[in-house]
Amino acid sequence: MDFTIGGKSRIRCEDRKKGNSILAFPDNYVILDIETTGYDPFWDDIIEICAIKCVNHRPIETLNTLVKPIKPIPDQITDLTGISNNMVMTAPSLSDILPQLNAFLGDEIILGQCVYFDINFIHDAYIFEFGEGVYSIENDYVDLRRLAQRFRPGLENYKLSTIAGSFEIDTSGAHRADFDCNMTLLCFQNFKEIADNHPETEKLLKEKEHHPNANKLKASDIVKNSLEVNEAHPLYKTTCVFTGKLEKFVRKEAMQVVVDIGGFCGDTVSKATNFLILGDYDYCKSITDGKSSKYKKAEKLKAEGYNIEIISESVFYDMIIEHQ
Repeated sequence: MDFTIGGKSRIRCEDRKKGNSILAFPDNYVILDIETTGYDPFWDDIIEICAIKCVNHRPIETLNTLVKPIKPIPDQITDLTGISNNMVMTAPSLSDILPQLNAFLGDEIILGQCVYFDINFIHDAYIFEFGEGVYSIENDYVDLRRLAQRFRPGLENYKLSTIAGSFEIDTSGAHRADFDCNMTLLCFQNFKEIADNHPETEKLLKEKEHHPNANKLKASDIVKNSLEVNEAHPLYKTTCVFTGKLEKFVRKEAMQVVVDIGGFCGDTVSKATNFLILGDYDYCKSITDGKSSKYKKAEKLKAEGYNIEIISESVFYDMIIEHQ
């Protein structure tokens, strides 16, 4: 079931007109990073945007701004990013910034860490702010995480700070858009140097064949163990816990998807949990009316530094569709 509130409708993953995720080392690109109040483009707000235009791997121009959100910034986001409600009080609105960003991006290849997340937010924001057909973000994009999985196998996880740390890059300013963009550039330059000297670069950059039914994925298609393990998937070797009523899946089917990818499922939130996945209505309630015990525990663990994220079912579904 899709949400519609005040004329604003949730945009389904399969309806987004976007470019392709490519495994490549282009010379020219725009690095993109955003900070947000959560992981769901429908419910959450963009609070910072940075884009750095690079020619021959050298920065030549930067767009960097805080953004005034519609809703107050939650305390845990301020703790993570350092961005407070006072800081964004006089910041420009998203509708003021998006036309500038659209012009800045042009048709350049976009580079970023898990950049599909940023692109989804920008894509949906264009429609929420201006309606269909005014602005688009159909640029092809390079996901640093995918390169890291090929050229830096065996890391504990593939967060940007972990990738950067493996190159001894300073991560002390992480979770601010401009700092993360510059970390991404340094990591990308390191990967390019590795690729230039690697005997199997062509093999490592070869796209794996997609599952033949990936673009038709429905709940009814995933009740059996039919999908191959996908080591490049962001849910591979992660532990997922579901809570609340799911709309797109029966709980058992959603858990089966995770297992088929090569992940694990848990019944309760623990230090081993990597994703707490909330039914969309429960995600809404966590923002407006209150938080469940699982949500509070996940939030506490994240604040303590554990590798756990809280996402809605729709964001989980997007991850499944986009990484087949």
